[in-house]
Amino acid sequence: MRRVNRDTNPEMSFETEIRDEYFSYLCDIINVETRRTSYFILAGILHNRDFTWFVPNDDNRTMDGLKLREQFAEKARYNVLYALNFPCSMLEMLIGVARRMEDILYDCEQGDRTERWFWEIMSNLGLDRYTDMKYEDMYGKERIDVLIDAVLARTYKRNGKGGLFPLKNPKKDQRKVEIWYQMCAYLDENYFAGGCLL
Repeated sequence: MRRVNRDTNPEMSFETEIRDEYFSYLCDIINVETRRTSYFILAGILHNRDFTWFVPNDDNRTMDGLKLREQFAEKARYNVLYALNFPCSMLEMLIGVARRMEDILYDCEQGDRTERWFWEIMSNLGLDRYTDMKYEDMYGKERIDVLIDAVLARTYKRNGKGGLFPLKNPKKDQRKVEIWYQMCAYLDENYFAGGCLL
């Protein structure tokens, strides 16, 4: 949750409060806490990991993640961006991708489903198992880090299994495909048939 030491000076304390508010804002978008379960620990781990990339154009996913800060700043109505001066986090990138999915699959009758797409990605990654209740018993931190490392290093399978968007019938090695086109292929395979939305 990008915490800093609150005891250093008042300005740093205020920055910490902004960062905590921003983390809460991100958690609200994806609804990390329901009546059934909670994923605050998982969200915190994702937010404390930087999104790094090496496949060309994946820097666009960084930009999508950073847009969340601008939206938060607009709601806050005061200068908060100076406190959010860290690299794009995995959490931000993943929410950004989920929003891109929603842009493509938007249904006015169902409203905003960013939360749904985010948790579908979590399920694809196998991260949806790590609820706050099960986290310790499942050696959560170590295993979550391994799964995130596989995404960042692209050491998942050729068909994308272990990544954000596994495919049944990939046309290319998904480890070499930018995230945008991985997402498009996944949506084509799972939500479109002959160009029509399922």
